[in-house]
Amino acid sequence: MARIIGGLSLIVVGFLLIRHYNSHSMAVLMATVLSVFAAAGIWNNTLLGLGVPFAPWLGYPVQVLGWLLWCTVIVIYTFPDGRFTPRWTLWLAILLVPLAFIMAFDLDIFLNPGDWPGPLYLLPNILFIGGGLGSVIYRYRHTVGFEQKNAIRWYVW
Repeated sequence: MARIIGGLSLIVVGFLLIRHYNSHSMAVLMATVLSVFAAAGIWNNTLLGLGVPFAPWLGYPVQVLGWLLWCTVIVIYTFPDGRFTPRWTLWLAILLVPLAFIMAFDLDIFLNPGDWPGPLYLLPNILFIGGGLGSVIYRYRHTVGFEQKNAIRWYVW
């Protein structure tokens, strides 16, 4: 029940973002990300995943939502102005899309971190999410504009 209430609150925030800031592309993108989080839930434990034992066909939407959930990290790389700053985050985004697809659909190939031994399977989490946090810190320290710093503060909050 708490997950459903949390999901509904994310949808409401996304709706309010689009209603008030529909001319700003980053606000619309953030509202889309919030909607994906509302529909998917959390990594590796999506809301629709609870229904897979009862309706096996739900497995495919769960996998697609899992992939979209991982791809939302790209928004962190481009926040608040839509550019990849620092430039190495572009390479993280390019690497993220196929690797997230492999992880979400659990493809049985050597690139699937789920098949890696020991703590190595955590490497994508550290690399992609840590890279996103590093890019936010970099932007905050090297941004001179008050508006962008204020946007980053609100985003982190």
